[in-house]
Amino acid sequence: MFVEIAQAASEAIGTEASTGVVDTLGINWKIFLAQLVNFGIVLLVLRRFVYRPLLKTMKRREEKIAQGLADAEKYEASLVDLEKTRVARAAESRAAATELLTKAAAQAAEAKQALLAQAESAAQKLKAQTQVELQEEKEKMLRSARGELADLVAGSVEKIIQAKLDSKKDEELIKQSLEKL
Repeated sequence: MFVEIAQAASEAIGTEASTGVVDTLGINWKIFLAQLVNFGIVLLVLRRFVYRPLLKTMKRREEKIAQGLADAEKYEASLVDLEKTRVARAAESRAAATELLTKAAAQAAEAKQALLAQAESAAQKLKAQTQVELQEEKEKMLRSARGELADLVAGSVEKIIQAKLDSKKDEELIKQSLEKL
């Protein structure tokens, strides 16, 4: 079929054999035109079924590579942001921990002061109670001692006087003796 088209084209041009450079080179016009037509057909077929799909595939691949590079840059920026966020959160955590430790230390100091104050208060109460008890015991002992002393004085006075005076005089003498002591 291609050969027939080439022959028809060569007949249209003319079958005259020209003498000159073409004859010297040994070019046959019929075959040359057939080859030229065949080359054009092959060129059109290659362009339609090979070149265009190949260009489309290369374009898609180029777009994928560009998208991959853009994604890589985006992920890298995202990674940098995440690292900054991590560092910031770590700093916040350290600050919060320091604050908690400071608060805990302050609360411990307050609790210590409260316990010391409570112990001091209990010691003061115990001391006051002990002083009251001692004072009561002292007064009790003094009364007991005065009673015994009064009995001793009365006994001594009785021995000295040998005769007992009336009870009113006796009490007066005892009171006077106690007052002098």
